[in-house]
Amino acid sequence: MVHIQCYPSRLHKSALSLDETYADIAPVRSDDSNPAAFVSIMRGCNNMCSYCIVPFTRGRERSRDLHSIVDNVKALRDQGVKEVMLLGQNVNSYHDKRTEGAQEEGRAYVPAAGFNNMFKARDALGYRFVDLLDRVSAVDPEIRIRFTSPHPKDFPDSVLQLVNERANICKSIHMPVQHGHSDVLARMRRGHTRDAYLNLVDNMRSIIPGIALSSDFIAGFCNETEEEHQATLTLMRHVAFDHAFMFAYSMRAKTHAAYRMEDNVEEATKLRRLAEVIDTYNTVVTAKNKAEDEGRLHVVLVQGPSRRSELKLTGLTDTSKRCVFPGELPILAHVPVAPEASMVWNPATLDFDAASNNSMGPTVSLQKGDYVLVRVHEAGRHTLHATPLARTTLTELQNLAPAGLLGYVILKAAHVGHDDVRIGHDDMIWLRSFSDPSIATRS
Repeated sequence: MVHIQCYPSRLHKSALSLDETYADIAPVRSDDSNPAAFVSIMRGCNNMCSYCIVPFTRGRERSRDLHSIVDNVKALRDQGVKEVMLLGQNVNSYHDKRTEGAQEEGRAYVPAAGFNNMFKARDALGYRFVDLLDRVSAVDPEIRIRFTSPHPKDFPDSVLQLVNERANICKSIHMPVQHGHSDVLARMRRGHTRDAYLNLVDNMRSIIPGIALSSDFIAGFCNETEEEHQATLTLMRHVAFDHAFMFAYSMRAKTHAAYRMEDNVEEATKLRRLAEVIDTYNTVVTAKNKAEDEGRLHVVLVQGPSRRSELKLTGLTDTSKRCVFPGELPILAHVPVAPEASMVWNPATLDFDAASNNSMGPTVSLQKGDYVLVRVHEAGRHTLHATPLARTTLTELQNLAPAGLLGYVILKAAHVGHDDVRIGHDDMIWLRSFSDPSIATRS
């Protein structure tokens, strides 16, 4: 199978055995200084997609005890971890029905609208993914929570609303669609149509403004026609994904496709179609990044030195985009709070110099594990290049939100004042006048 990955490289091997036990599973960190860690919450998969071998190698879904997962996150908090990735083959189908309280406090299974299960639905009550996400994100407001890899069918509105409400749940969701044509999706046994997927995308973007979406694509699946292939390209252009994993199909033994279908698309055709998928993604994401990220403010978790220069630091934005910025100079220790309108800090015009700007507050050198507010000045296909403005915390940004009191306000999907300025989830509006919040500039 030819596999092209266009996504930040951040996943590490997780310690999961083939046995249905979790006693020996511990959170995974690449090293003790890494501010990010990975916690496995379940294993196996029930979906039985026709191309996939996972249900035969990992078995059916088994979920860990909710309280043990929360305990893992608390232990990571005590070790100074600032970001936790929840891992599972079908992570958002998490279902703990055995833990004490699960039957009393739990809830029934609710799929996303327009999606069907390819197996008998799990009707029993129990803790669902929304319950786990709620408990884990409440451990510490300074710990970012991510999760992968989900299935689109397991995104009820309750999960999306929680993602939007919690500032520390990253606004980046993997939405593997695999293909853009409903007939191919049926052959893949995905349990949904093209329209159902697009409706879910629209629903996500309405509930979580500014959400970044990633996906998987398979080119050259069994019996794929040229018309069906073109449908994948049009879907990619329509959704405009922020990241993508792209493959040429290769049949796996013991799968439904191996027993019931023929791998009849010529290899040269597969590779040509894969190249077109990659080209479409590259064109769309390059234009999107330039349009949406250049000039934008992001909060980045510092992961350490850049691979290309030890003088630069790197980390991920809330939307899972790789960001590189200078790390050798001190920056403001906190986001400045302007006591009066004439002293509003404007990052668009800030020419930082510690000596001349010390009235704005103390300065610090950034360390691994710090959150930093940056302004993007160049957005490439896979990397954002930015200027660091101030060290911050997720709590600080939340507490600074009241527009009438402080120098900026974080708004979600709002229209501010005149000129109909549309604000995304992570956009900051730097107020020129505290007495008139309608006078604002988009940062």
